[in-house]
Amino acid sequence: MNLKVTSIKLKRLVFPLLVLVIIIGVYLVYQRTEQSTQEISNKNIANKSNESPKSSDSVLNNSKEQKDYILRCDGDLEDIYSSDIIAKYSDFDFKEAFKNNPSFETQLAFALIANNYSQTDKESEQEPINQSVEILERLLATGKDQNLLHYYLVTMCGTKEDKSNCKNRVIDNAIQNDPNNGALWFQVALLEAADKNTTKTSEALRQLIAAPNYDEYYADSIEVFDNALIEIGVSQESFRLIRAIGHSAALTIPPLQSLTKFCRENAKSRADISQLCLDAGRTIASKSQQTLYRSVGYFLNEIIFEELGDNQNKNIYTLLRNDIQRNSYANSEATTLMMFDIELQRYWFSQLKLFGEQKSFQLLHEEAVRLSRDPDYNPCRSF
Repeated sequence: MNLKVTSIKLKRLVFPLLVLVIIIGVYLVYQRTEQSTQEISNKNIANKSNESPKSSDSVLNNSKEQKDYILRCDGDLEDIYSSDIIAKYSDFDFKEAFKNNPSFETQLAFALIANNYSQTDKESEQEPINQSVEILERLLATGKDQNLLHYYLVTMCGTKEDKSNCKNRVIDNAIQNDPNNGALWFQVALLEAADKNTTKTSEALRQLIAAPNYDEYYADSIEVFDNALIEIGVSQESFRLIRAIGHSAALTIPPLQSLTKFCRENAKSRADISQLCLDAGRTIASKSQQTLYRSVGYFLNEIIFEELGDNQNKNIYTLLRNDIQRNSYANSEATTLMMFDIELQRYWFSQLKLFGEQKSFQLLHEEAVRLSRDPDYNPCRSF
């Protein structure tokens, strides 16, 4: 086989692996920011403004101690999969395969990624988004996965240039279906802020703060893609799970700038909205399972404190946000080990479904340490 062609194909296969490294690497960030986040979420934050976030360096140094030893496999990421997997899927069009398969799982997967096309004009860009909304609404009639379908319908409406044809209908149905999900209310707030509706944006933020649940359907979306990949004949479990994680990580989200603009413009003139943005930001930062949204939560607080001239509190949130962004690409030994061990992958995903992303990272690290203490443990092989 031509070495240059082989190299290109390997890079295409390695991409979802690198996405996994990025996602699970956030585990290190969660460890460093957990204590600071809890302190800052206290409503007496002004009295704590002189406290600094916990030093990242000390935690990183502790993670290298012998008690946390994790086995390292010498192989490169390209060595994980056999040549037949590389040959079969290096040029495979997963999106087209989802589109052409009529099952519920594949149609849902296609609807979620249909708008990930590269378009040259806004009109063409909107076509797959409109198609996604139509497919999701059709799938609602099946009675399956109602919460997830409603959630992603709201996010898809948020990415439409013209939201008038779907916004009110989609929002009303989604809220009626799942009124206690703060993550859904966050998506509603983004939609209403884009429409410059101050009253409805404020109400969505109030509901976000008060909601007892916060579910962004992260694990569910991975499972959607995993099931869809099974439907189109991807049988290699490790490749399938990592590919599913890559698809989930690449899902399009609505524009965030409308909400940040809403908070900035009302910070000085509306004390009630200023407080709503602060409380909503803390809620998102503490409950979200996604790095981007946690950063947005911190940024909402930065905006308010900056507009109010409170540089001490602004700097605290800037440090927290920068820490997430700077370390979101950090790798951990547990992540790399998991790529070589299908059982460890299964363990991590089961914990993700039970406890959410943050706890699953912690448990993954602990399990990798436990396994590495066994002298007979040796997953360092290609699948």
